[in-house]
Amino acid sequence: MLFPKKTPLMIIALLTGFVVLMAIASNAFIAHSIAQLEQEHARQHMLSVQHLYDRELAGLAAQAADWANWDDTYTFLADHNEEYIESNYPLEMFQTLGLNLAVLTDLSGQVVFSKAYDAQAEREAPPPPSLQGDLLASLLEPPRPLAGLLDLPEGPLLVAAEPILTSTRTGSPRGVLTFGRWLDDDVLSFFEEATGGEIALVPWQADTVPADFAEARQQLSGAETVFARALNDHRIAAYGALYDISGNPTVILRTAIERDIYQHFLASHALYTTLLIMFTAVMGLVIILLVWQMKEQGQELSDILNGSADPIVVVTADGTILKANIAFETLCGPGQRSLLDVVCPEHPEHQEALQHKLREASTLQTTQTLAEVSFRRQSMARETVEFEVMLSPIRARLKRSPRLIATLHDLALQKQVEAHLRSALNREAEINRLKTQFLSIASHEFRTPLAVILSSTDTLEHYWDRQTEEERHKRFARIKNAVQTMRQLTDDLLVHVRTETGALEVRPEPTDINTLCERLVRELSLSQEKDVPITFQAAPSPLVIQADPNLITLVVRNLLSNAVKYSPAGKTVSLSVAQEAERTTLTIRDEGIGIPLEEQSHLFTPFFRASNVDTIAGSGLGLSIIKKAVELQGGTISFESVPGQGTTFRVTLPHHAPAVAPGNGNGHTQALPVAPQN
Repeated sequence: MLFPKKTPLMIIALLTGFVVLMAIASNAFIAHSIAQLEQEHARQHMLSVQHLYDRELAGLAAQAADWANWDDTYTFLADHNEEYIESNYPLEMFQTLGLNLAVLTDLSGQVVFSKAYDAQAEREAPPPPSLQGDLLASLLEPPRPLAGLLDLPEGPLLVAAEPILTSTRTGSPRGVLTFGRWLDDDVLSFFEEATGGEIALVPWQADTVPADFAEARQQLSGAETVFARALNDHRIAAYGALYDISGNPTVILRTAIERDIYQHFLASHALYTTLLIMFTAVMGLVIILLVWQMKEQGQELSDILNGSADPIVVVTADGTILKANIAFETLCGPGQRSLLDVVCPEHPEHQEALQHKLREASTLQTTQTLAEVSFRRQSMARETVEFEVMLSPIRARLKRSPRLIATLHDLALQKQVEAHLRSALNREAEINRLKTQFLSIASHEFRTPLAVILSSTDTLEHYWDRQTEEERHKRFARIKNAVQTMRQLTDDLLVHVRTETGALEVRPEPTDINTLCERLVRELSLSQEKDVPITFQAAPSPLVIQADPNLITLVVRNLLSNAVKYSPAGKTVSLSVAQEAERTTLTIRDEGIGIPLEEQSHLFTPFFRASNVDTIAGSGLGLSIIKKAVELQGGTISFESVPGQGTTFRVTLPHHAPAVAPGNGNGHTQALPVAPQN
């Protein structure tokens, strides 16, 4: 087999296209995502600054409310005593509260007191003239709490106005107290230090503003509340508006931060490009090695086909031979042109069958097996050997006729294997028949001593007066136990025979698992002789399922009986029911002797009993019968056991059991004992 020459070129073209596509994706899609990510980061930074601004304004409003709702201030508006001013409005108060302005106005709009503070010079300054007159009077109509920004000619001023009331906030307002704080470099520096960005302000109504502020004003005039854009390769800015007391935009706020995300992207993109180039170089080298290896593998495959002992040829739909291995040429002779020519001429029907299968296989995509065909070896006169032809279609390429791989198998060895398997199956069937017969006979024979034991009871009654009361009770107990044991063993054997022969049938009907399990727990609790309490936990929301109540009774009763039998007195056995939409799980847990770990894999094997059961009676058939009864209903059974600590069995049943399990084909129902024990 030769590797196609165009294949390496196609692989290199695909690899190049992949590299170009990855480069385009990194520049187009990843860069776009990074831009969105850093813009969102800038917006969040602006929101942090606006949050600090809101906190600053809220703090100023809280200070104004604290001073306005004060009895001394309320009294001052009535008597204008100078002592209140001297003791409460020194320069130290302005420094402590960070205020630049304090104004007390009565209800007529008359300024009762005003004082301004220059923080830079640390001295008293005249109040801003622009705050007088109508602007100040607007804070009194009507007196109400106000907080916001005023764009004054002297600069942006944060103001908070509060009606002057008593400390209990009762009575009619006597005026308004107004606190002011310049939105100056000190406040902005505080914002910059808190958020880690560079902050700048531009009046909203300014006639001449930088280009980026003009673009931001246009964006913020619409639905945008925060606008972000890159300033250069190293910084990105976010813009937001600050509003005055009337709710009109007053100032454009800009915060600029480093483009860390973008710079990280540039570094990552450079690394990615370098790795992509390295990947391309490595892949190119790998392709060269793969091409070389594929050529070697093609030659190796050719050697394998020629080394095969089976004759193999590649043919067309009409049987024309295109290629043949050495085994075929050895069998049929070199130079054969058609597979039909190697068919023994004494069997034209084989040739017709082969021709039909060739046409049929050429239209399919699966392997076809032909009937036995006789071939005559060209190198040996008149000798015929039977061969089976296996036809495997080769997927047709563009404008190429269908081709088939024909493999010839010598049927002599296959017939020997079939004869051996047939003999083994016959022996297995005979062994199963003998085993079934033995179980049936053994079950029948066990009933004979049962009759003898029962007849002994009558004998005891005749010699009643020769025995003490204790002796009579003891003999009766032994006889009854023996009768029960023999009868139980008989039922176990009969049920085992029916499970092995497929005579058990599933007859599903609507079944309330909670009610059935509760009845069984009550019966076993009353009939058991050991002091082993049985607890029951029903499903909280019971569902009626389609199941065979007889088989479920068989399973639950066996598992509960085993749990009681292998549990010491005083221990507890529990049964719980859990239901989901499509299945029900029964969990039986005991605190008994447990099962040795090395023997747990054999637990469901018929007649198997664990090595730690000592003298506890049992047949070893119960669990194998239970497993079969569960599987007949489409369920599963599993267990967990720790020696000396107890065993937990879980039985999972579907809510729709099979209508009829695989049976014996005789069409009639067989009785099912429901109390076999392990």
